[in-house]
This record gives sequence, structure tokens and C-alpha cells, in this order.
Amino acid sequence: MPIHTYPTQLLSDNSLLSTWMEFKVFKRTSLKNSTEHETVNLYMPDDLSMPSSVQWGNDKPMGIAGAALQALRGQGTGVGEVMVAGAIDSVKNRISDYISGEAYNAGYSYDAQHTADVASVGAGMVQNPYLTAIFDGVNFREFQFRFKLVPHSESDCEVIDNIIKVFRGNSLPEKGNIPGMLNYPSEFQIRYVFENKDHPYLKKFMRSVITKVDVQYGSGDQWTQYRNGFPTAIALTLQFKEIQVVFSEHVLNEGY
Repeated sequence: MPIHTYPTQLLSDNSLLSTWMEFKVFKRTSLKNSTEHETVNLYMPDDLSMPSSVQWGNDKPMGIAGAALQALRGQGTGVGEVMVAGAIDSVKNRISDYISGEAYNAGYSYDAQHTADVASVGAGMVQNPYLTAIFDGVNFREFQFRFKLVPHSESDCEVIDNIIKVFRGNSLPEKGNIPGMLNYPSEFQIRYVFENKDHPYLKKFMRSVITKVDVQYGSGDQWTQYRNGFPTAIALTLQFKEIQVVFSEHVLNEGY
């Protein structure tokens, strides 16, 4: 199994051994199974982040009628409380008709709303929407890492070139055996390694896929290269998305 390491002395130099990043590549063999294909070891980036997000939406479970009922019962600010003087009794009666199902027959449906809109402008107030937060679900976590790859020898050029090929190649699908079909891109198991084991304080990753590979050639000021044509510096930016949802138990009990 190929192992690509940058800097090349990362796993042999005691001063660098303490912490690094490990990217194991897995080729999917079936819907549920995959096999380890190769590994990339890279130095720790300058900045690390652990973003997590969940989705919450807004809803109006009570609606206009429910809010109006609360206002009429003295349980908060509603339609009845924002009407201008002289129109309150009329609005109360119309809301009552609406609730009892007589609003449609009486022709009050539009007129009551119009009255409320006019009163809102005049009073400088609007109906309390009575919004409720509704939990919608958990998002897949996404991560970005940026590495600066600078070769110091001829062999470094080959190592860096191979590392870039690993990430770019495994971010893309392969042509399937069935015409017109594509095989899924490879998956990655990312790990922060501390003294050759999981880092005790940096969090774990679920199995992930690459969503973007950005390769910037050159130092940024002007184009420079070595005698063999290899750029003097390469900035590699990788974006990953986990393909498994992280739940509370994973964070509290398993270190994710």
C-alpha cells in the first residue's frame, strides 16, 4: 500500500514526530464495503477548525386565529390589541365569525385582513407572529485544510506531485463497468496523529469525501521554478465533507 509523506522526514525526525495529519484513502467495493488503498501524511496546518451546525426552522403552529384568541383572552399581544380605537369590537366579532366558520359566508375573510393592515399602519404596530423554532435536522460537517508544499530536493518534487495526484484523482469518480455509469469517488478517513496514536484533544472525523481540491502553483508574487521545471512552492487547499452524521453520543462519548 503506497504511503506518501511530506515533509519526507515527518515520521523520522523526533522534532516533528509529535503531531501530523493522516489521510487514508478507501476505494468503495460495494454499497457498504470499502478497502484501504493508500495513505498521505502531512504536517499540521497553521489553523484548524471544527465546525458543527444543525438546522432550525420557523413555524406558526397557532396561526392568525390562535394568536387572535390569545389576544382576546388577555394572553399576549395579538390582533385585537393593535386595532385602533373604535374598530376593536368589529374586529373581535369578525375573528369570532372566522373561527366559527361563518367568515367565508359573511364575506369577512378579506375585509378583516384589510382592516388589520390599515390598523397596523395607523398604530405603528404589527401582529405578533407567534413563531416557534422547529428542529429540522443535523448538517454534515465540512472541513478545509491548507498546506504549503515547498520541495527541497529532486525527490521532494516527486513526493509533492504524487500527493497532489492522490487528492485530485480520488476526488473524482471512475468510469464504471456498465456503460453510462460512474463509480463513486474514493472516501477518506482523516486523523490527527499524536505520538503515533489518535490526538487526545483534537476531535475525530467521520468517513469523508473531497468536495474541492485547489492547487495554486507558485509563490504568489511571480512565477518561479527549479531547473527541472517544478514550481518553487505550491499551495494545496482541500475541502472535505463527512458522509455520516455526528450525534450527541459521538461527541460526548467517542471524541468526535
